[in-house]
Amino acid sequence: MKKQKKTMRTPLMILALLLAFNFASAQHDHSSHDHSGTPHEHKAEPPHGGTVKDVGKYHLEILFEPSSPDEKLNVYVLKSNLKTATVEGITGTVQLHYKDGTHKDYALQASGNEKLFCTPADMVQPFVCIITIKIKDKTYSTNTEYKGFAK
Repeated sequence: MKKQKKTMRTPLMILALLLAFNFASAQHDHSSHDHSGTPHEHKAEPPHGGTVKDVGKYHLEILFEPSSPDEKLNVYVLKSNLKTATVEGITGTVQLHYKDGTHKDYALQASGNEKLFCTPADMVQPFVCIITIKIKDKTYSTNTEYKGFAK
């Protein structure tokens, strides 16, 4: 029994370290605009209704659509003004980490020039989603939580 409990803790500890590392490495680049005196806010609404994450000079808008037959997890690359950037030539991956310690990896695919997407098999269970994209020679990463439908 103790061995099983220890085995379960190891993936959770690795996940915690990954999340801490990704948070520290994906800090927002403030060189392009002024933040004097006020906390950083985006005045505009996310253009596609998702959650916007800062990743260096870009933003990623993450939109979960579990009822869609495909393109259930959508990632839009946004410029600093929150306008959609073309995804031509951008590659990426998604790692889904479930509470039971399992994880699934997906390659992001382009849907036209507007967004990247993948179709996770299990959108019922909650998970932590780590998204990594590569634009030219730079890698950008962020994470977010998905609450799922599990009771």
